[in-house]
Amino acid sequence: MTAQSTNIKLGDRIEAIGFPAPRDSGPILQDAILRDIAPGQQLRPTPATSAELSSGSFNYSLVSTEGRLLRRMQEPFREVLLLQDNSNLLLAELDEPGNSNELRFLEEGSTIRISGISTLDISGTWGTGGPNASTIRYKVLLRSPGDVQVIRPASWWTTLHVIYLAAILGVLVLLFFGLLVYGRLEGWRLQAVLEERERLAHEIHDTLAQSFAGIGFQLQAIRRAIPSETQGLRQQVDLARALVRHSHKEARRSLEPLNPELSGEIDLLSSLESSARTMVEGGSVEVTAASTGAPHPIPPKIAASLLRIGQEAIANAVRHADPSHLDISLAYNIGFVRLAVKDDGCGFVKSGNLLGFGLRGMRKRSAALSAKLDIVSQPGEGTRVEVTAPLPPDLTLFAHLKRMWKYPLERILYVNAKTK
Repeated sequence: MTAQSTNIKLGDRIEAIGFPAPRDSGPILQDAILRDIAPGQQLRPTPATSAELSSGSFNYSLVSTEGRLLRRMQEPFREVLLLQDNSNLLLAELDEPGNSNELRFLEEGSTIRISGISTLDISGTWGTGGPNASTIRYKVLLRSPGDVQVIRPASWWTTLHVIYLAAILGVLVLLFFGLLVYGRLEGWRLQAVLEERERLAHEIHDTLAQSFAGIGFQLQAIRRAIPSETQGLRQQVDLARALVRHSHKEARRSLEPLNPELSGEIDLLSSLESSARTMVEGGSVEVTAASTGAPHPIPPKIAASLLRIGQEAIANAVRHADPSHLDISLAYNIGFVRLAVKDDGCGFVKSGNLLGFGLRGMRKRSAALSAKLDIVSQPGEGTRVEVTAPLPPDLTLFAHLKRMWKYPLERILYVNAKTK
């Protein structure tokens, strides 16, 4: 221990003059005066284990030892490392002027090798005949951050990481089984729908189809009885027969499994205009159709529902309103599409909840799309049916996976239904 300011370097040979004094861990020189004799090389540390250091045989010796870093503690003006070597624990200290945090590169759990001065912190007396102290703690005093070397980085498989990984795997397993159950339920639902549609198809074939056939036969008989000079009346009857055939075809197509005709892209405006002109052919009703905004594809399910709603609105106008003009408009917007069917017919007074079968079907289809349905009418001022349907955003990863899951399922059910 000296108060002298010198330029002594590690490894130099020196002389020391001072006063010997006892300490708990061994004798020291107090008030020493040092003299540099010659330069030299740094000493090589002696390898030692934690058990050997705890014996005291390496007290005040330059040693090196290895261990797993359990904790790095930063205290005012020093850093403390807690190492584990087998079942033994070891403290290593580094004085840090100004709290510079020079060992921040160390990760807990890594295996490191340290070099430094082994010292004993003793409570009691360390005699020449052997240790008789009540408490002995040992530690290594590090000279610089260069005395710490990382041998093996910390393993990623820590307890916390294992818990995180188990939680993620658990969520993935639950998600997988959830998708599996959802697929099964969706399959059962589609199968039930197919079975019900098949039943209705048989009912239509056994009842409604015969009715359509009978109506067509009666119309044909009426046409034969019409004198040849009344060509206008014959054209009206021919139009009625064509409407009967078209209605029969539409009824059967609407009940086919998964409605494959509507699975592709639908030209909504052209289809509605064609339906309207077919219904009013031979009459005095003028049909106009126009679209606004930038046209973009509409998902098939939404387009099919809008087509049915528009056809029902057109049919209601032709049957009940006695219009002279029928206007169909389709407006494309960002995030939604708006379909409007307007006539200049007699209109009606709203009463109750408009529980007609056709109007109930329009409301049900709109609700299935989360769309807004507005029916505005005044006596003598016509009727406007407007439906605003939201468009789905760009497909997310989950939606894409769901679509990939449902597509083969629907195709399999469709093939099975066709082969029955």
